[in-house]
Formats: sequence, structure tokens, C-alpha cells
Amino acid sequence: MILGADIARNYPAMRSATLSFIFFSISLIGQVDWASYGLVRPSALQQDSSWASDNGVEILFDLAEVKFDKSGFEIELHRHKRIKVYKKDSLKRDQFEIPYVKEDRLKKPRATLYRWKNGKVKKTELRSHQIGSDIQDASTKVLKYDFPDVEDGDILEFSYDLVYNEWRNLDRWWFQDKIPTRRSDLILEVPEYFEFIERSSTDLPYDRFQEGRRKVGDYDLHIYHYGMEFIPAFFAEPFSNARYDYRRNVIFELSSVHIPGVVDRSYYAADFRQLVEELSTSPRFGRELRGNPFLNSLIDSVCSASIGSKACAIKLYDFVRKEFQFDHSAENQSVRAIHASQQGNRWDINRYFIALCNQSGIRSNPVLLNTGASSKYSLDTRVNTQFDDLYSFIKIDGEEYVCDASNKNLPFGYLTPEQRFGSGLLVDSKDARWINLESGPEDQRIYSADFHFDTLNNLIGAFNVLHKDYAAYLFLIEDSQQGSHMVTEDYQKTESYFVNDSDSVEIVEQFEVILNPTINDSLSTISFDPLPFGGIKHNPFTQNFRQQPIVFPSPFERRVSYSFKIPAGYKLISRMEPVDIGLPDDSGYFRFRISQIGEMVVLSSQFKITKKTFYQESYPYLQRIYSILVDKHSENIVLKKD
Repeated sequence: MILGADIARNYPAMRSATLSFIFFSISLIGQVDWASYGLVRPSALQQDSSWASDNGVEILFDLAEVKFDKSGFEIELHRHKRIKVYKKDSLKRDQFEIPYVKEDRLKKPRATLYRWKNGKVKKTELRSHQIGSDIQDASTKVLKYDFPDVEDGDILEFSYDLVYNEWRNLDRWWFQDKIPTRRSDLILEVPEYFEFIERSSTDLPYDRFQEGRRKVGDYDLHIYHYGMEFIPAFFAEPFSNARYDYRRNVIFELSSVHIPGVVDRSYYAADFRQLVEELSTSPRFGRELRGNPFLNSLIDSVCSASIGSKACAIKLYDFVRKEFQFDHSAENQSVRAIHASQQGNRWDINRYFIALCNQSGIRSNPVLLNTGASSKYSLDTRVNTQFDDLYSFIKIDGEEYVCDASNKNLPFGYLTPEQRFGSGLLVDSKDARWINLESGPEDQRIYSADFHFDTLNNLIGAFNVLHKDYAAYLFLIEDSQQGSHMVTEDYQKTESYFVNDSDSVEIVEQFEVILNPTINDSLSTISFDPLPFGGIKHNPFTQNFRQQPIVFPSPFERRVSYSFKIPAGYKLISRMEPVDIGLPDDSGYFRFRISQIGEMVVLSSQFKITKKTFYQESYPYLQRIYSILVDKHSENIVLKKD
């Protein structure tokens, strides 16, 4: 059976109705008198409940105004935000931490705490030592406001100005936050000779108005207003990788500039092909990754006993990930400088590995990534995008591998679950294309066990759990984080634990478990959970509506094969109907069967998801198949005495 038309018919209406609940069109046109700094009314402080008060905190407004200076060639952002606190314990510090480009110029940061006290509004301005800026990484600083002694009912307000250090994409505007937002507005005043491309990394709607234009000197200024109202809090949903960039947003990418008096219009990376060509020929990027003879002696020592290109690539990869120190805050360096220091940020360590491969005769190129939204573009799309990650791409004997040599825990050809999302741009002038980062090794776990009754009170199972490919990597990561990966102590006894060599793509767990079945007083019936391990007993998809894509760590398979030897004089009476159900487009299936063969009860279960990412329209199908799966995996086996 394939889940299909019945859900497809009902889902669009459900989705539309939900969106109408969480998004209301409003007239945002006009001046922003409602956002005058310091104008906090007593009624706002006295209010102790609102549509969002159950959350404990509410953003009353979040306003950004982007303007150009009088000459039109300097971009300045003014940000103004006001927050109402209903329950101080709900307030998180990250609400007052604002990242910005390190080279940008920060101006006039200020903050005020408002409190209703003795029948009056009490204002407390933050002092200079309570407002600061710290370095976050090689390219980013963070503006921080430290509000002291916040109480229930307070209103917190802050503002700042940022002057961009160069012409570039405008900072993305996030309408949605981790707490509910009453209204969020972005006002742009753009000189006519700048052209920006507007887009969003989600398909969730916002209001857009062109308020008009006005003359400034000898050029026109175009004014735009973007806004939303009553925006629910963004929260991490199950299997979403907590992708914060899926919040409602709008992006403006600089496409071209036509300077007055200059005949030709200047274009900024008109399409991805042009961007790849520019990067491939750049002395500090593509050209630096080829022709590095100072690496020869290292390559010879690392690959001296290797047979074949893949073996050499793996040895080079293991050398870099084990010997080089990752430092996310490090400044970008040349390949020679990275070689000397043996440390760098992710971009540089992967660039160094690429240079090693190329020098050894193994063709390798960078793969650039920004967000999952990049997978929606073609190479001919006219867009200038900012990438925030770089991996290495290798092709050997027709097989393609994407690697991250900066992560000491990643085997060759593996990425973390968070990295395996969307597409990356292959920077290769001869083979420019988008690489599917979601392909790669599958998370396959195979559970097998033979059970027998030692006594009616003791059901003993000898387990063998095989973790293959990506499952082995995930097992090792969990093991390193927890310090131990022993079987849960919910059961009476575990014995004999064995793990294959940690460099293998397979890990085996072997252990023994003693279960205590439920037996009635007359000993006429015995019941027990047949899936103490390997079963899925919880449905993660119980919400009526899904905001974010469903992003599994990888494609996966869970296969269970258990046998139970029935005690003499008993027979199976529980009748579990077999299941064979599939998802649309062959994207997954669930098969389940329990049968009796002589004195043995045999259980087999197979659940497989063949792709990593499902978008919201697939949510009802996943919800249904998980519901059926959990029901079957939660049923007990019941034996009755003859």
C-alpha cells in the first residue's frame, strides 16, 4: 500500500488554514512613529498578558531601516528592538547578542530598561561597561547588551547603527525569532543605480510594499517596506537539525551598480558559472591549490606504501585531520602558511587538503555551501550569494567523495548530519555544477537475536547489533560524547560487549539481556515486549503542521530479525496483522510480520527511508507511516497455555 491521494487532498487545506492563523496581512505603510526610542507608555508596562505571554517574553517590535548616505555610496543600517518580559526566567541572553561583519563600523549602541514603579515609569540607561563588542570568529564580531536585574513586567529596548565597510549583499532580515514577535519591519531606501535581487530561503509569506520614490539631489530614491505581524516563535522541530536559517526571512543580493556618469553597469557575479570562473582563476583561491612543489616530500612520506589513488587520498586525509589543529576563529592563510603552522579554520584546512591531493596527482576542488536553499538554483541563476562553508571534492575512478578534513571524527568521504543538507557549488572551471551533499553512506542498523525461556520469569536474549556505514560513524560519535556506549540499564543483565576496529565501517555490539515477562496468577498467559532493542516506540511527528523541512541525519534502514522459543505447553495467541506500506516516490517503506513456525515465534521488521530531506508537503505521509510503525512496534506478544 502506498500512502497517497487521501492525504494529498486534505493537506493543502490544512496548510493554508494554519498559515492564515500564524500570519496576518497588515498595513505597514507609513512613518514609524510607533517606534520612537524612549516612548514607552505606562499601559505597556502595566500589561501582564498578551497573545504571547504564555511564552514569557514577547518582541513588541523589531525595526530595521537601511539607508544610503547623501552621496549614495555608503550603506547604513539602523536597528531598533523592544522586548516585553512577562516572566524573567524565560529571557535568554542571546536576545541581546547581535553578530555583525568585523570590518563594519558600529555606531551609537544604546539600551534602556523600563520598569513600572511607584506609579511611574522608571528608566535605566545601560552604561558603557554594559555594552560591548567581542570577536566571535575570523570574520564576525558580536555586539552584547548586559541588562542587569531584569524583573517580571520590564520592557527592554536597544538600538545601534552599522555602516557597511563595502558594497555587498544587505544583511538578511529575519522576521521570525526564537520568541513571539508582535511585528517586524524592514524599510529600505535604495538609490536608483543599485540593483538588488530579492529572495527568501523559505516559501513562507511576508508583506511587501513599494512606498514610492523621492528625489535626492540628482537621483531617485526607491523606498520599500517589508513586514509581518504576530509571528510565532521559531522552535526546533524533530528531525530539523534545528536549522535556524529556516526562519521567515528576506534576502537582498547585490546584482549590479550603475554609477552616474559611467556608461557601463557593473555586475556582481551575474551567475554561478561566472563566480566559479573567477574563483578558479583567483591567485588566492583556485590557482593557489595547484602547483605547490614544497608539498612533495610530505606526500612521499605519507603515501609511500599506498597502492592506488584512493589509498593515497585516504592517507593524506587522515594525516591532515589528525595532525592539523582546527581553529574556527583563525584568519585565512595561504597554503604555505597553513603547511607551516599546521592549523587553520575549516576553509583553510580543506584548501590545504585539496592542494595536497592536486600535488599528488589526485584531482580535487573546493565545494562551497551556504544554505539548503542553494539547491534551488541553476548555474545560470543571476544571483550573488555569500557562502559560509567549504569542503573538499575528490573524484577517483568515477567515484565522487566530499570530505571535511577539519573534523577529526569524520572518516574519508563522510560529512556530519548537519553538513549533509542541500547542495554545494563545485568550484571547477571544467565541471562547474551543484553537488548533492545528501548522498553518501547510509545509516544501516541490523538487529538479530535468539530468545529462550530459562524459566517462565526469565526470557534470555542473545543480541547481535550490526552498525554499518554511517551508523558506525554515528555510533562512535555518541560513544565519544557519552564516554561509554553500553546497553541501557532498564533490563536486568547485560553481558559481553564487543566492538570491531574503530577505523572500520562496521561496528558490532554483542550482549545478553534478561527480560521479565508478565505472567498471570494461574500461569496460563505470558506476555512480553518483543522489541526491547531495535523498535521505534515514539512518533516524532505528532504536530498538525510542520514549519521546517524534515531532515534525517542520513538515509537509513532499521532491520530486525528476532526468534523466540516458546515454552513447552504454550502457543501464540496474539494476532498481529502483517504490514507492507510505502511512501510516495519510493522514498521509504515499512514491512512487519510475526508468525509461528513450530515451537518458534519469528518477528521480522524492516523500516527504510531512502532520502535525507522531506519537505512540508510530505509531512502527512511520514506522520502516517510513523504512526503505523509505532503501533506495531508497541504491541506485546501473548502466549497461552494449551
